[in-house]
Amino acid sequence: MIKVSGSTKRSFLFSGNSHEAIEHYSDMGRIFSYLQNVTLTKEYSTSQFRMMFRSSELSIYTIQLYCDLEIMIDKNNATISVRPLNGKKPIKPKSGLHSSRGMGKFSSTSQFVPDGKFTRVYYHLNLEGELPKPLAFSLVPDKITNHIAENIAKRRIADIADGFITASLADFERKKFR
Repeated sequence: MIKVSGSTKRSFLFSGNSHEAIEHYSDMGRIFSYLQNVTLTKEYSTSQFRMMFRSSELSIYTIQLYCDLEIMIDKNNATISVRPLNGKKPIKPKSGLHSSRGMGKFSSTSQFVPDGKFTRVYYHLNLEGELPKPLAFSLVPDKITNHIAENIAKRRIADIADGFITASLADFERKKFR
C-alpha cells in the first residue's frame, strides 16, 4: 500500500464581515467548485458528502482518493469544520498498471475572525489515505514509493488550498459588484 498524506495551513483576508464570510463559505455546492482536483461524487444529505480527489502525475500515473465527509457550521464560534464521515460503504481499493484508487480521510477547519472592515480566515486542510500500489511500481521499494507519494501529496494539498483561496475570493468579489 502507498501512504498518502498532506496538510497545510493558510491565513487570508476576506473582503467582507464575518457574517458574510460564513455565509459565503457555507454553500457546499459552491465550495466544491473551488477545490482543484476535487469532485463531489455523492450527496448523502445537506451536510454529508462523498468527494473524490483525482490527480494525474507525469501524465502516466493516476490516483483517485475517495473521502466521505461531514460539514459542521458553528456560527456562534465562527467556524466551519469538515470531518471524516464514518459508516458509509467504502469503495473497493483497486490498482492497475498506472492507476490506483482507494478511500481516504479529508478534513479542514476554517475560523473567521473580524479584522477591521475585513475578516481574517484561518484555514487548515488535511488529506490522507492508503492506496494499493500500481503494477508499474511493484518492484519499487515501499519506502521510496511512500516518499514520492508524500512529496506529491504535499504539493497537491498546497495547490488545492491556494486555488481554493483564489477562486473563493474572486467569486465573492464578482457577486459583491453585481
